[in-house]
Amino acid sequence: MPNGSPTVLAKILRSGASRLWEQAQRRQRLTRLLQEQLPEVLHPHCQVAHLSAESVVLATDSPVWAARLRYYSPQILKHLGQRETVNPRTLRIRIVPPAEPPRTGPPARPPLSRQNSRLLRQAADAIDHPQLQEALRRLATRGER
Repeated sequence: MPNGSPTVLAKILRSGASRLWEQAQRRQRLTRLLQEQLPEVLHPHCQVAHLSAESVVLATDSPVWAARLRYYSPQILKHLGQRETVNPRTLRIRIVPPAEPPRTGPPARPPLSRQNSRLLRQAADAIDHPQLQEALRRLATRGER
């Protein structure tokens, strides 16, 4: 974009982005091949990150799933070697945490129904302890909103 005009998508694809697209498509295909050898519970937790002549790199989202994948590594290497033009000898597993940031702050409070709010007020009225009465009444107001 030297002159400030937008670049046409077709031109971008011809210039090298198509290579990136082909690599992404290949990784998707390899991930499907990988999933053929794994229990269904592992499918959403692993994908092929890289494949070379020497090794295959899998990405997973936690150490728990990484341990499970290591158990299947001989079968994975054998299967990919039979189905692909390369025959990787090693399998590496990388843990890639989920992209969403961890929640900060207190957890959301469960809603309090009007009936439970009424029961808390009744319990507060039946108790002789003033501090406990006040605490129960404060709790009861949460169901009135």
